[in-house]
Amino acid sequence: MAGTGSTELHVKQEVETQELGLTSPDDAASKLVQDETGPKTVQPKPERTQSEATSWDQSWDVRRSRGWHKRHKIPTVEKSKVLDLSKDHPKSSVRTFLTRYLALDPTCEHYRYVKRAPDANGQFQAELHVPSFNCKVYVGVPSSTEKEAEKSAAENFLQDSDVQLAAKNLPPTMQSIKRRNKADQNLKRQCRERGLSIFELSREQYNEAREKDWHTSD
Repeated sequence: MAGTGSTELHVKQEVETQELGLTSPDDAASKLVQDETGPKTVQPKPERTQSEATSWDQSWDVRRSRGWHKRHKIPTVEKSKVLDLSKDHPKSSVRTFLTRYLALDPTCEHYRYVKRAPDANGQFQAELHVPSFNCKVYVGVPSSTEKEAEKSAAENFLQDSDVQLAAKNLPPTMQSIKRRNKADQNLKRQCRERGLSIFELSREQYNEAREKDWHTSD
């Protein structure tokens, strides 16, 4: 009798499966669960108001600017006015300082190294002439190689009090001004109204900062 009851239950499940157009009792059970829970509906996202969209765009611009700044290590406008003369090789620091001071790529007309003939002990000395900054001649200590002699002359220049004072009061860098402008929505609006790009506005502000806070040598 137990076997007969089991057979009848199995036949009943097959009939129900065929009536529902399914292929197996498992599919029938799955459809039953779906019927009980009902179809899933996706709620549409509420539209943002104009103020919310503007606020989000501004915060995104700031976050994006900060992320780029963190990766490329660009200082802020105020911090960029100070140049660390001990950060790089002395000869590189001399060139960087003159590039910032003159707002151009310095050439041999702006500074040059003059090598002296080796002394009786085979020691070399070098002179650093910087007519674009002052009329002084910076002489390095006797060194075993010409490169070391030029390095010593560059160190002598960087230790000059006038150079150190100037390095603390340089105009802000172009990169720092551009970074600030890209994160400022008001400045972006001004650019659109005046028909300027961020670069053009930054260049204009950079030149104004040089004329106001700094005077290059003739």
